[in-house]
Amino acid sequence: PYEGGDLTVVVPGEWIAIGPLLYFILPIIPVSLLCVIGFNQSWWQIFLLERREHQARELAARAQLEALRAQINPHFLFNSLNSIAQLISTDPVRAEECVERLAEIFRYLLQSENRSFVTLEDELDIADAYLDIERARFGDRLEVDFLVEDAVRQHVVPTLILQPLIENAVRHGVSQKVGGGKVSIEAALDGGELR
Repeated sequence: PYEGGDLTVVVPGEWIAIGPLLYFILPIIPVSLLCVIGFNQSWWQIFLLERREHQARELAARAQLEALRAQINPHFLFNSLNSIAQLISTDPVRAEECVERLAEIFRYLLQSENRSFVTLEDELDIADAYLDIERARFGDRLEVDFLVEDAVRQHVVPTLILQPLIENAVRHGVSQKVGGGKVSIEAALDGGELR
């Protein structure tokens, strides 16, 4: 307890004049600090969520690509082996060439397991190997045109982007027609983008 005498405290008039202002401002300061901190935390959360969404999209795209690869391999192998089996008795030399082309394709598939992107040149080589096997199967009923500019051959594309499209074109287009058909593969730059 205080045991001294009386004290006189002098408060300057200017302090008393700004008292109401302080009374008004003091509650605003913590609220303002909370708003600034909350705003920064919200933006940080948005940044983290966008980053996670981007990662999730990449993972989903990879998963789709892996699922596509898993789906292509057995189906493609089955069709190729059927084509080769038909050739063994009629044209053994051609059947041997097809087996070599099939080995090329599977070597490519094994090498590309760890790669999501390859050059268009690599994809065209595999497409040509696949079409060689199909040409052996369909003979003159299957025509193939490659109309690819040299400037685009080194562009990077997702692995196995062409083979499923070509396989579908042959399976649902050419094989359904009595007289056969033509598969055209065209690649060019269109406004700086590969088309």
